[in-house]
Amino acid sequence: MTLEQEKEELRNSTLRLEHEVTKWKNRVAELNITAHARALLNTSQQCTSDREGVLLFNSAVQQLKVCSNQQWIGSYKLPARSIYCGRTICRGCDGSTKESAGVSCNTIRKYWLRGRGQSSVRWINPSMGQNGAFRVYCDFESFGGGWTLLYSSRDDSSGDNNMQKGNHRTAHITSLDPWNANKRFAYTEFKAIDASVESYAEVMLSGYQDYRNKHLVQMYFSKTARTGLSFTQFIDWGIGRNVGDSDRCSSKGSYFGIEKSSEKPIGLTWENYAFIAGAISSGCAWSKEVWNEIDAEGGHLLAPKDWARAESHSGRSPSAGACHNVGIFHILVR
Repeated sequence: MTLEQEKEELRNSTLRLEHEVTKWKNRVAELNITAHARALLNTSQQCTSDREGVLLFNSAVQQLKVCSNQQWIGSYKLPARSIYCGRTICRGCDGSTKESAGVSCNTIRKYWLRGRGQSSVRWINPSMGQNGAFRVYCDFESFGGGWTLLYSSRDDSSGDNNMQKGNHRTAHITSLDPWNANKRFAYTEFKAIDASVESYAEVMLSGYQDYRNKHLVQMYFSKTARTGLSFTQFIDWGIGRNVGDSDRCSSKGSYFGIEKSSEKPIGLTWENYAFIAGAISSGCAWSKEVWNEIDAEGGHLLAPKDWARAESHSGRSPSAGACHNVGIFHILVR
């Protein structure tokens, strides 16, 4: 074979490869990932004759290849508006249906809404499992948006026993107002988001100081405290425990960090069956309470700009954020 013939054969091979890649590009949005293809998700297995037509998907870089003639070809990188959604390659993954569920509200914001959109109920599937999708309220507006609601509770006269482990079937996570004293934290879904390909990085505490006039209070902070304790570890340690004064200041039960909207120091610790937030920088005195929903006589909600008038745990002044059985409390992650 002459040099010119070799060049021509190489050009023809390149054209055949480009044709194959184009064919898969055109079909990506409609393809269902089969059970066999899902077994090859994020692996380096060889393309053998028995895997002809099987897809290899690298979720870290959103890249798709196909097994053809015992070679992985294509290296097709999905466009920004296409991400892996459960069992399908879904263009958009806007969470409008169960089949188009995103990994979290934040992935919907990033890959579909592009940072814009009104808050609404969407489908998400953090585990990417076949039966893992569920409906949740997504806040697309606060502090840049992308927040997934995991806890929503009305303060009421029943007092303690708040924030027990729950899931999307037992926790009220499709509305900012549960209309009752819901006490379930969507713990199962929280853990799934933490373990997902796009784990959460921030936590937001919010709520209505008075659900009659809807005075909204919000604050947010990083997942990881200055001491290295993560919010996940903080929740795992205290949820469902009747934490008392003797052990609530454990290194696993106290978070100290910075509230990001104000750059003010914030601390979290446990009391009975829920946690409280204080506008403090160190120690465990909790003399300046700014978020606490467990008291029978009323919880506290106070925005960072008003923390100067925060009061002690025993205080009950509405001007210092005391809700007196009319507050609503939220926990969201992004």
